[in-house]
Amino acid sequence: MSKLLLQARHLVATGDYADAEALCRHLLTAGGPVGAVRQVLVECLYNQGMMLLQGGMFDDAEERFRSAVEVNPKYALALNNLGSIRLLQGRHAEALSYFQQAFRADPRCLEAARNLATGLQNLDRLDEAAAMFERLAKLDPKNAGLYLLRNATLVRGIIPDAAYPDRVRSRMHRMLDQCLASPLRATRPESFTAPYFFLSYHGKPNRELHARIAQAYLHVCPQLGWTAPQLADAAGRQGRIRVGILSAHLANHSIGGTTCGLVEQLDRDRFEVIVIRLGRSPGDAMARRIDAAASSVLTLGTHDLAAARERIAELALDVLFYQDIGMEPFAYLLSFARLAPVQLTSFGHPDTTGVPNMDYFLSSDLYEPEGAAAHYSERLLTIPNAGTLSYYDRPTPPAGPVPRSEFGLDEGESVYLCPQTLFKVHPDMEAVLAGIVRRDSRARIVFIEPAKAHYRQELEARWRTLPHGTPERITFIKRLEHEKYLRLLACADVMLDTVHFNGQNTNLEAFSVGVPVVTWPGAMQRGRHTLGMYRKMGEQLFADLVAADAEDYADKAVRLATCPEHRRELVSRIEANRDKLYQDSEFVRSCERLFTELVKR
Repeated sequence: MSKLLLQARHLVATGDYADAEALCRHLLTAGGPVGAVRQVLVECLYNQGMMLLQGGMFDDAEERFRSAVEVNPKYALALNNLGSIRLLQGRHAEALSYFQQAFRADPRCLEAARNLATGLQNLDRLDEAAAMFERLAKLDPKNAGLYLLRNATLVRGIIPDAAYPDRVRSRMHRMLDQCLASPLRATRPESFTAPYFFLSYHGKPNRELHARIAQAYLHVCPQLGWTAPQLADAAGRQGRIRVGILSAHLANHSIGGTTCGLVEQLDRDRFEVIVIRLGRSPGDAMARRIDAAASSVLTLGTHDLAAARERIAELALDVLFYQDIGMEPFAYLLSFARLAPVQLTSFGHPDTTGVPNMDYFLSSDLYEPEGAAAHYSERLLTIPNAGTLSYYDRPTPPAGPVPRSEFGLDEGESVYLCPQTLFKVHPDMEAVLAGIVRRDSRARIVFIEPAKAHYRQELEARWRTLPHGTPERITFIKRLEHEKYLRLLACADVMLDTVHFNGQNTNLEAFSVGVPVVTWPGAMQRGRHTLGMYRKMGEQLFADLVAADAEDYADKAVRLATCPEHRRELVSRIEANRDKLYQDSEFVRSCERLFTELVKR
């Protein structure tokens, strides 16, 4: 028997996992040394699962990991990977359960501990996540600074109450001070970073806080501030301007929709356009279109920051244009380095970065309020008269009228649609919702089901105290494919713009089907996108859609929904002027002039 067991171990060592599994199962039926054989069998099953997982065969990988757990219910690595598969499927609660089992099985398993901390954070169980980060700092001391920093930047996805933005900022500043005073460092920031994403939805200026976060990252990970040695040769370079356009979302995503036209339309006689993908392309229609339009495409892995920086530096770019910073960690970490003479970002995530090596923030003069430069750590550049900072194709509207019954809605009700992601729904929006229901007894306010179920639960908990039976007038509709989503838009009497962080793609889609959008402009650019679009189309024509406060917002929305003649007039104005927002060549020409000027500087 021992010879057969040695043979099985040899097969595992040489990667012949299937034959090793067969031999192990034979030994178990033949009465071999059960404990040793089961240990080898678990390795066979786990390694088969890893190979399938790396090949994208998730169902088959899951079956192998499950088989490994059946052999050894405390096999932490297999439990952890079952959780990772659930996470990829968007099943966050199930993923967390597996991570908890894995960590209980082996409290020294670093990967399980990290995934458990992240799983708790994903479900907004932040006190438990904070405790796990403290535990991780002891378990992995060489990266303790990174865990301290991750703990410092914990923030809920759904704002639980109006006082929360100030409360969480107070905690963050206190903990960031601890980070900056600590000697703790980290070796691989790309392994466990989360940017400031949710802070941008609080309706607060973030320049000071984002700069403080960036300062803390540079303190904990000073290697982030790397400068490409190739920049020494950049001066006086001749030929076309080399523009790198970088994002992890260049696909069927809002970023893909607002980036594609720029990639396609930049003058190739003057510009070489290199698309830089963070992670493998999903290969969808938008991704293929972007890649086909690019002069070349560079695809980067997101597990080795130093290697990714080197590959970008080798491109010898003149301009590196980040389409979004703050939506995911890898672009954020890349932005700390000096990889091109000119580095800028824009409204993909419409907030300042706080990063010292980010030179410019590109916006529109139609979006920005007076004194807007104070909101940015970057130098603010505004494109004149840009209704949207993109060359955007008008979506194809549905043919003919769409029955509301298709979505379970009543033809006799007034449909107020708010299709934004739920973390955009600020507590200041609640006075608007209650005001609409108070004025319109037939109101039906429609939101879209979130990918994370607990977002809806947390928002509904916040709404329980709303007056006038408002919660009973709110309906959630399941997430839809794009064509079906446009049909839902066409059913709405009015679209409700979220306050402090407006829609962009959603507005352009709404206007394409002739749906008016009521907006309440905020104090910062991200709360003024819709106002900027109306300014482009003719501000005075759309004054009845721009509110001064919550009561005015509710008045304007209800008048639209309940006065057919008024609504027809505004729909007519949208239809007569909306083409100014689509396929705006002047936006592209402005970018070309701007890139040329910045490179000359």
